[in-house]
Amino acid sequence: MTDDMVLNLLKACPNIEVLKLENCYGMENLRLCSEKLKRLGLSSFYTAERELYLELDCPNLVWLSIDCVETGEFCIKNLSSLIEFRTSIAHKTEHYGHWFKVVKQLHRIAHIKHLVVQNWWRKLAAKDGIPKDFLLHNLKHLELQTGYTQYDLLGMAALLELCPNLETMILDPLYKIDDDESLSEELLNKPIHFSIPSLKEVKLKVIPGENQNQIVQFVALLKKQGVVLDKIVLVPLYSGISVSRRRPLRAEVNE
Repeated sequence: MTDDMVLNLLKACPNIEVLKLENCYGMENLRLCSEKLKRLGLSSFYTAERELYLELDCPNLVWLSIDCVETGEFCIKNLSSLIEFRTSIAHKTEHYGHWFKVVKQLHRIAHIKHLVVQNWWRKLAAKDGIPKDFLLHNLKHLELQTGYTQYDLLGMAALLELCPNLETMILDPLYKIDDDESLSEELLNKPIHFSIPSLKEVKLKVIPGENQNQIVQFVALLKKQGVVLDKIVLVPLYSGISVSRRRPLRAEVNE
C-alpha cells in the first residue's frame, strides 16, 4: 500500500471513523487528516530506502495505537480529543530511536487519560528527550511493559514523576531482546523513589517462577511508598486468575 492509496481511501470515505493499517511496507510520507476519524491503529510498518514521515491531524480521534512502526519523524498537528494512546516496538537497542520519536511527542497530547507504553524510560530520562516542565496531569491509567531490574525501576520512577494524578497501573512482562545498558556504581546503588501520591491500585501480570525476588522487593517498595495505595493484585499469566482483597490500613498483596 502506498501513501497515495491511503489518502485516496480517506477521500473516498470521508465519514470513516475507524481505520486500521497493518503490515505496510515502503511508505514514506503518510499524512492523515480527518475530522471524522475516531480510532486509528497503525501496526507493522516497515521502511524501504527512506524512513516514514508520519503526520496526524485528526481533532476527533479518541484512540490511537502505533505498534512496530519504523518512523523517521512523527508530527502531531491536532489530536485534541485523544483519550487513549498505545505504542510499542520490539525491545531491541536498534529500535529505540523509532520508539523515542513517537514518545517524545507525548507533550503534544498531554491531555490523555490512558497510556500504554514499554519501559525505556531510563534511557529517555538520561537523554532529556522531553521538555523538563512536561507532565501528564490527566493521566489516570497506565499500562507499562517492564522488568524489575535496577535499570527498569529507575525508568519506572522517571515515568511516574510525569504522572502526578495516576490512579491505576498495570504492569506487563517486558520481553527484552538486548540486555540492559550498564549503569554507573552510583546509579546501581541509588535508592528507588516512586512518586505515586494518587496511585490506588497496581496489577502485576507475572510469569510464575520468574523474577520472584525482584517482584517481592518491588511490591515491598510499593507498599512502603504508596500514600493512598489500596490494592496490589498479582495475576499469573498462565491462568489470568487473581484474588482481590482490600486492606484495612496498609496495602495488601493479593495473589
